[in-house]
Amino acid sequence: MDTEEKLLKLVSYLTSVRKLTQKNEKIWSQELKRISNKMSTGGYIPSSIQALVDESYVDKDMTNVEEWENTAQNILYPLEHNDEQKEIARKLAEGFGVVVEGPTGTGKTHSIINLICHLLAHNKRILVTSERAKPLRILLDRIPKEIRPLCASVIQGDTDCIKDLDTSIDKVTERLDTDLENLDKDIKNTVRSLMECKSKHQLLNQDLEQAMAIWDKEIQYCGKKYKLLGVKVWLEENESQYSWIEDNINYNEKPLLTDAKFSRLVYLISTISKEEIYQFNEMGPILYNIPPCDELVAKIQRIMDIRRNYIGYKKAVKNWCISYNSDYDYDYIIRLLESTQRFLEDIKDSWIQNILECTKKGETVKTVLQQTILKTNYYIKKIGSIAKEISGHSVEIPKDMDVNVLVDEFNVIYNQYEQKGRVGKLFKLFHSQCQDILNKCRVDGKKIESKEQAKIAKLYIEQRSVEESMKNLWNNSMSEYGAEQIEDINLNVLTNLEDDINKIDVIINWDKKIKEKIVNLMGKIVFLDEVDWYNIDTYFKLQYGVLSIRYISEYENLKSYIGNIEKLISNVKGFEEIVKALRNMDTLLLRQSYKKIHRLKEIAPNIRELEYLLEKVNKRCPKLVQRLLNEEDRLNMLTKYKNFSIAWSWRQLSNLLEEELKKFQVENIKKNINLEKKKEACLVKGLVEKKAWFNTLSKIGESEKRSLYAWKEAVRRIETSSGKAKSNYIKLAKKEIDNFKNFMSVWIMPINKVIENFDLSQEPFDVVIIEDGNESNIFAISALIRAKKAVIVGDNRQINRETSENIRKEVQQLIDKYLHGIPHSEWFDIWTSIHSTAFRVFPSRVVLRENFRSLPEIIGFSNKVYYSDQILSPINFFKNEFLGGAVKTVKVEGERDKIKNINIKEAESLVDKIEECCKNPKYDGMTMGVISLLGDAQSEVIRKLIEQRISEKEIISRKIICGSPYLFQGDERDVIFLSMVIANNVKFAALTKEGDVRRFSLAASRARKQMWLFHSVDLEDLKQDCVRAKLLKYCIKFNQKENKLIKNNVYRIA
Repeated sequence: MDTEEKLLKLVSYLTSVRKLTQKNEKIWSQELKRISNKMSTGGYIPSSIQALVDESYVDKDMTNVEEWENTAQNILYPLEHNDEQKEIARKLAEGFGVVVEGPTGTGKTHSIINLICHLLAHNKRILVTSERAKPLRILLDRIPKEIRPLCASVIQGDTDCIKDLDTSIDKVTERLDTDLENLDKDIKNTVRSLMECKSKHQLLNQDLEQAMAIWDKEIQYCGKKYKLLGVKVWLEENESQYSWIEDNINYNEKPLLTDAKFSRLVYLISTISKEEIYQFNEMGPILYNIPPCDELVAKIQRIMDIRRNYIGYKKAVKNWCISYNSDYDYDYIIRLLESTQRFLEDIKDSWIQNILECTKKGETVKTVLQQTILKTNYYIKKIGSIAKEISGHSVEIPKDMDVNVLVDEFNVIYNQYEQKGRVGKLFKLFHSQCQDILNKCRVDGKKIESKEQAKIAKLYIEQRSVEESMKNLWNNSMSEYGAEQIEDINLNVLTNLEDDINKIDVIINWDKKIKEKIVNLMGKIVFLDEVDWYNIDTYFKLQYGVLSIRYISEYENLKSYIGNIEKLISNVKGFEEIVKALRNMDTLLLRQSYKKIHRLKEIAPNIRELEYLLEKVNKRCPKLVQRLLNEEDRLNMLTKYKNFSIAWSWRQLSNLLEEELKKFQVENIKKNINLEKKKEACLVKGLVEKKAWFNTLSKIGESEKRSLYAWKEAVRRIETSSGKAKSNYIKLAKKEIDNFKNFMSVWIMPINKVIENFDLSQEPFDVVIIEDGNESNIFAISALIRAKKAVIVGDNRQINRETSENIRKEVQQLIDKYLHGIPHSEWFDIWTSIHSTAFRVFPSRVVLRENFRSLPEIIGFSNKVYYSDQILSPINFFKNEFLGGAVKTVKVEGERDKIKNINIKEAESLVDKIEECCKNPKYDGMTMGVISLLGDAQSEVIRKLIEQRISEKEIISRKIICGSPYLFQGDERDVIFLSMVIANNVKFAALTKEGDVRRFSLAASRARKQMWLFHSVDLEDLKQDCVRAKLLKYCIKFNQKENKLIKNNVYRIA
């Protein structure tokens, strides 16, 4: 099953699944039909889609590598970043897809923004999508304002979407008069400045490694201290003999090989030429795959042998229609033809030949003969059966009596013996004719006096009767064909009869036993001339014809075999002479050419050993490897390159001395490096902006300009119209959006909007970025199919929606029905995220581990309970003493409502604290959020209280929202307030499931600077394995210590 068939099966499966969910079915039904049509008509299918169903899939598009080479080499991230984030851009350039895994707070959105800016600067078209609109809105708001207008967003409804786009179009329109030539010059100048900055930065780093030299200063080497002057003298004294290692070696590195191993390496190089190594590397992969010389010679000679009679073979079958690709059982066919030929020769000039001639004339003769041989066979079997029964006895009967009369008369006698056991006087009196028979019959020389003797006599008489009947039948039937008359029946006569009967049977059934067998065995061969199947010459010709087919087929197979060998080696350097010999069928040249093969096979173990040793040395000393391989004086190599360990030490000490001499002005160099870093960051930011605008404006021609102004006019009228007129202007505005796709390189929208706005027939994006990939499932292929490459970002340990067991069973049935034969099809259900799927099939993975959001004390709970301490602490921390601690708890004497999941006192206490913080200058400019740890009802109560007590302006400026943990997925606030809700007045169950832990982990990782937990239960009221207990215990621990752990830390604000 090929990849296309698997993909079509996958689409059929998705179509059936979508019918189950009944969500946007019409839109998705049309989308899946379009995808299926695209696949079945040979449309472009990105590698990210093909890899889903083909576990051995490898992207071999070298054009893609060349196109992205500059993108990989020049990473332009305008925002702060680490090496892991840069790795995303590199790996994206190298392959068709990158999956990014990042625990909470590790800068996933930040990384996407950097990547968008980088790709935009390199003139790539990017589609950014997600299952939900919220993370896209968050992402859009964080994109640098300088290039934000170049990012077209279709996140909200028609009217809001038009407003968002109009903001971007306004900025683009303002820049339409930009002088692109001057902008291009400015870009080149900025690139030049950036290269100079990087070069200077690199030089400064090199200078930093230098140090001022003081000759009497001591250095430590191999556990001992040496004066620099002494090192200098030793180096000078031994330079001529041991300076042949030219590579830079760290002073603490051990020699790559022992002296003995290195001497072995030198010996191998001295005995194996560079040309032989080259030839082995070129020819090695198929050196052992080509057949032996003798085998090829034998095949060539066989070809030549057949070629001598080839014309005769072709002539022999010129009137035959032959399929040479069929498998004929030549030996069996020839045996059958030979046996038929012998049969015809055996019956030639015999009376059976007459039968053969008669049977040609019609079926009546065959029918009569068939009946005759059936009866004769019956008589033979009967005679054999009786003879077997009376074997060992001699019987005499009256010779002057007709045997048939004798049978009847003797039956009377036998019946008497059967009934009475003897023949009495009375019987003889009434059967006088039997007396004569009894007197003349003898069994074993004795008169018949017992039943047993009578039975033997009876059988013998019956045998004589059958023999007489058979003799009459045969003589009467076969006399007309010239058969000899049978006089007496004996074993020899019976044997001859059976032989004759078998021959007659063959003749009668000639078509079935001869003709049809031959025709069936010769398969697809059609004889153009009429075949006389009764002619002995026919079988001579058929034998020669079959042999001709055999030799022709053998000839073609041999030629094909030689041709395949020639193809295998024709493009491999070193096999030229063998290829020439094969083409010319020159066995002498072939044997001569194979001498090189034999030589390479002979030294192959040494070459492999040599390459193994060279590989070890090449890791640190590539220059030494090249020097050894290019050495012309091979005879004296062992003398010249001896004492490898001493030469190793010489190079290490030489490097150490050089480094010590270069150490000077360290602090000044460090200051200059920091200045260059800031300058480089500023240049990159400016370069990204300039290149992004240049790339966009370069795509805008007269047609696009007209669309822009048409758009502006449509938007102006939308604002001043209503009703049907407004709807018409909205349609006109949306129509112009299609023209914007030609020059707006970044489009941001949820997956459902992608389906509506980008037809599959349009040019695919260069990259699709799926934000919150853990929220999307296999239906995200609608996004993947619209781009050549893909980046899927997410955290599979964040919240996922649950579903019913019935739906799961139905989906599994669909998987079994449609996805048989597709690797790992069990994971194509609708609950496995596209992020998890990408982790399995994408060629590159990047894991973000460094936390950029929260203090270690805040992120510590999620890190320990849910992420197994995978998240790394930030490099620097801000001083947080002024907030009074990062983790705070407030015990409330509250009660939970017995019907609703609300706790009024806890809600009031929490809002009191928010109001207090808003008035505290320490919290100026800080954003806030409220998370209910038990349903949405509590967050709704808190929201209403906040609206009553805090101004709308304050709520907006601090971005205060209330909700469940799911509402905050992908979002963050400076301060988060958690409400546990439960109380002892209403029973509550322990939360121990993974989903519960995931939910609490998400809630406890949304705060950047401070987290408050409001609770109406004590730790002892909770079961230890309950996640509520774990969170409360964690928070109380830090609250009791008054967050002393923070005092000595400085936090880096991302």
